[in-house]
Amino acid sequence: MACPWFKGGSCTSPKLGKPSSEVTGAHCRSEFEFRACQFYVEPEKKEGLLAYQTKESGDTFEARYKPYKPIHALPEEPVSGCPYFKVLRGSDGRWYALCRVMDRLLTVSEVKLCNVHWKTCPLYKNGPKLANV
Repeated sequence: MACPWFKGGSCTSPKLGKPSSEVTGAHCRSEFEFRACQFYVEPEKKEGLLAYQTKESGDTFEARYKPYKPIHALPEEPVSGCPYFKVLRGSDGRWYALCRVMDRLLTVSEVKLCNVHWKTCPLYKNGPKLANV
């Protein structure tokens, strides 16, 4: 196992201001030596759903769309053939569906319709004109 901060030939340690290849060496690829490096810090361990969140995902979808759980939260991952249908996972572990044409969350009943009747949906038919995808 190499150093967790060694990526693409550069050191990405939080102790450095920016990634640098000047401080890398054989110790970065060694299973035990990288822990003695002056730039090594133990990576923060995230548990549960936090382990799957990235800087991009963060809380942006929940902050932007403000889901109301009784009508938007889905018990299982939804599926639709529509290219404007996007599945999101909330910080509460529940699933949410987004219509990218309307740029809003779909209700549970709308998700069922979108799953079955997406080919006849007027939003799907006019999606290229309406969506900013």
